[in-house]
This record gives sequence, C-alpha cells and structure tokens, in this order.
Amino acid sequence: MLFLGTYSYCETTSEEEKPEYIERLESATDLLIDGELVESEIALKKLRKEEITLRTWGMASFNLGINLRYQEKYMEAIGVFEEVLKSKLNDRDPAPNIMEHFMNYHYKACMEISYNYELLRKYTDALTYMELAKTRYKFQDTCGTCFEQIDAEWVARVKHLEDMKTKESNQAE
Repeated sequence: MLFLGTYSYCETTSEEEKPEYIERLESATDLLIDGELVESEIALKKLRKEEITLRTWGMASFNLGINLRYQEKYMEAIGVFEEVLKSKLNDRDPAPNIMEHFMNYHYKACMEISYNYELLRKYTDALTYMELAKTRYKFQDTCGTCFEQIDAEWVARVKHLEDMKTKESNQAE
C-alpha cells in the first residue's frame, strides 16, 4: 500500500505541528492500514478542515486519496489528488522511510490520478497524468539509482497503459 505515512515516520522539519493533529493523523492512518476505510475517511476529512500545517494537510490529503481509491470512489480520489497538485507542498520534505529521500507529493499525486483513471478504464486520461509526472511534476531525489528505478517503473507503466488502451480500442471495433 502506498501512503505517505505520518510524522512518527518522518524527520523533523522547521514546520511544527500541534501534537493533537499529529496524533489524529497517525490514528487515521492506522485505521487506513487496518482496513477501517470509512472511519479513516471521516477522520482524514475532519483533520483536513482544521488549521493544520501544509505538511500535515499533504499527508492527510494523500492518505485520504488512497483511502477513497480503495473504496472505489475513484472520481472523489482524483479530486483530492488534484488538490494536492494545486498545492504549494514541498516535494523535498523528508520522506517517511530510508528508501526514499523526499515526499514527492506532486509526482505521486499524478501517479495516483493515473491509477484511478486506469480503474475507470480512461486510459487516455491515465496516460496524460503519466506524462505530467514525467514533465511537470518530476520525481525529486539525490540518488541516481533511485532515478533509474523510478524511470524504469514509469516506462513500464506507460507501456501497460498504452497496451490497455490498444486492447480496449481493438475490442470496440
């Protein structure tokens, strides 16, 4: 499951969050991980309405989008990820695990929008967001090997979507 984690997994930043909001984010994320999707959705939506830091809003929003995708609320999930794309989130915020250096909110939001469109069988839209991930919202990292891996995954995903689009087009004929 791809989710952005919570503060307990991240290095500290200059942007301090109230402990109450950190606890609520962690609790909502735990509910998501445990498959308690409705409860997690409610908690994440409530948290996003609070006066929280942009970083907390980003993690809550991303995890909400994931939650909505798992509930098959694809268009609502796309809307949440579109909000992430329009935000001023810092893609270079420290990431929640040692295998990633940065959060890459915008790149990951493009990827998630693409996944949702694929599930809706809207392959052209899915490919559009893959292109945005590659050109406008580029993956941020300092590791050459990481870039190579991400690029290989991107290429494989685009090929998969193109194949699905072709297959669907051939079936329609």
